[in-house]
Amino acid sequence: ELVMREVRTVEISGRVIGADGTLIDASINLVGDDYGSEQYAFTDANGNFSLKHIPPGSYVLFAFQRTHDDKTYRAQQKLEIGNDNIDSLVLVLGGGTNFSGRITVLGSPSVRRERLYISLTPIGEGGSSGNSSHAKKDGTFEISL
Repeated sequence: ELVMREVRTVEISGRVIGADGTLIDASINLVGDDYGSEQYAFTDANGNFSLKHIPPGSYVLFAFQRTHDDKTYRAQQKLEIGNDNIDSLVLVLGGGTNFSGRITVLGSPSVRRERLYISLTPIGEGGSSGNSSHAKKDGTFEISL
């Protein structure tokens, strides 16, 4: 038996600003604490975004920008959504850090290291998302966080 109830939803809107103060286009990801709910959006040419039909709850709002030279900039904001729209969020993107290393395969020289996929994901509370990369033929990799 499935029981549904009506819930009032709200709209979340705001803008994303680059680290240099310019308005930029970025991807937006709203992640909820309950049942892994997620919503995605993109900013417009002026850095504005809007997410609609958001039920009350605890969320983390992420903004990401990957540049043409493969640099990643991100921002995040924890949100408690109630019964009122939120229309003045401002997320300022910042650069993270790079994590690099080399994969060494012992005892099996036939493993093709360039097919290996490395992923970093945080553990515990903090609301941060991870990132990933493929290894190069020599086993080296770099992940931008």
